[in-house]
Amino acid sequence: MSNRKLLLIFAFPLVLGLFFRLLRLDVISFSYDQARDAFLSQEILAGNLKIVGPPTDLQVVFHGPLYYYVSALFYFFSKDPRFVVVCFAILNILSAIPLGFLVYKMFSSRFTVWVFFLLYALSPELIFYGRFLSNVSLVIPSLSLGFTALYLIPKKRMEILAGVGLGLAAQAEFFLLSLFPLTLIYLALNRQSKKIITIFSASYLLSISPYFLAELKFKFRGLLTFLEFSGSSHSGPVEILNRFVFGFSSLFARNYFSVSPSVIFVIILISLVFLFQKNKTSFSFLAFYLFAVVPLFIFTSPGPIFFMIGSIIPLLIIVSSTTTTKPLFGTMLVGLIIITNMPIAIKGVEAGATFTGSETGMILRDEMAAVDAVYSYGYNLSYNSITSPLYMNTTWSYLFSWYGKQKYGYVPMWHGNNQIGVVGALANKPSTGNEDFDALIIENRVPEKWIKEISAIETYRAKPQETKKFGQITVIFGKRIK
Repeated sequence: MSNRKLLLIFAFPLVLGLFFRLLRLDVISFSYDQARDAFLSQEILAGNLKIVGPPTDLQVVFHGPLYYYVSALFYFFSKDPRFVVVCFAILNILSAIPLGFLVYKMFSSRFTVWVFFLLYALSPELIFYGRFLSNVSLVIPSLSLGFTALYLIPKKRMEILAGVGLGLAAQAEFFLLSLFPLTLIYLALNRQSKKIITIFSASYLLSISPYFLAELKFKFRGLLTFLEFSGSSHSGPVEILNRFVFGFSSLFARNYFSVSPSVIFVIILISLVFLFQKNKTSFSFLAFYLFAVVPLFIFTSPGPIFFMIGSIIPLLIIVSSTTTTKPLFGTMLVGLIIITNMPIAIKGVEAGATFTGSETGMILRDEMAAVDAVYSYGYNLSYNSITSPLYMNTTWSYLFSWYGKQKYGYVPMWHGNNQIGVVGALANKPSTGNEDFDALIIENRVPEKWIKEISAIETYRAKPQETKKFGQITVIFGKRIK
């Protein structure tokens, strides 16, 4: 077979995967986190460099700043979040290539590589992360380099790339710092030399150096908070078991829809047995990193979905390996997965499931329609918003300063709470108090109590005239009382 035909065959699943990642860009999620990160990423372009990234669930503990710098590169070309999603989608699908090289080194089978590419392309979770504007979207690209280099260390001496890949993954997701001590154990068990382990460690520590800089600048506040959290948030044995079952069941469900997680778990165990019989080196590597997150289950927070993102890679490779270890079983299994995943990919992952919860309702298409409705009342209008988090207008500040200003030439005035200290505050234009119309934008996932309280205050300013719904977003328009 000619190289051109071979290239086309391997390119097909990757092109298909990119197509699904770019399908219906108007329904991508764009809520507070995405708007905040868009503002902060663009501050880098203005010379305001960052040493911390987005906050973790522990609030004063932050991820690394890698996501801000990568996003800044994309926002340099366009402030449109859809353009940035396209860039991340391309990065996501290209990350399959080094992993395909890893699969070939493990099993010496082009067909197994092709199957892996297809499973990678159709994984609902990987499609989601290819479209999700979040720091965790950089975990897969980082680990694709780290895992591939790590496996090749004995023959190719790629410990520097391995350290950098795993270090960048830890910047993208704070809790993946746990992979470092586990990888040292893995290298020691595989009898790697002290020189290799030292070089790997040095490159890893250099890659996570922003964490050290941040701790020095903020007087170890993050470290102290994490130590306090570690000492007070341990789960009991039953809770750990429950989190383990929930975590892996969810992982299977997010990647193999319409198949019982318990059935998939049994299939994975069977696949590991086949792999152990055929290739013990690959078995030890894949099993080690599939279950490397298990120590994190002792903590009551965060939820497993984010720190288990790295487990997708060994999971997909293990399933792909069955086409080599047990061809008939593997072909039937892969066929079943493709049949169940294809409708989800075609329909759109946002419609197929809720992955993090944060993407529910805050859809860019609906937000842009709400912005258009506000501008339909003309220049002589000011607006307020009821948001989650409360009193933080960051999402709408970004939407009006990017989409609204680009389309209509100005930013509407703001009469809500003072936004001092809130990200995006400078994008708000304070109300003069002389406008003829008011608009109140109400997001979804806002407690009814907040809506009633703030809406009541708004009635003292303007008499409600019209209510419009855009998906799960409500906009109430009123005539100003003078």
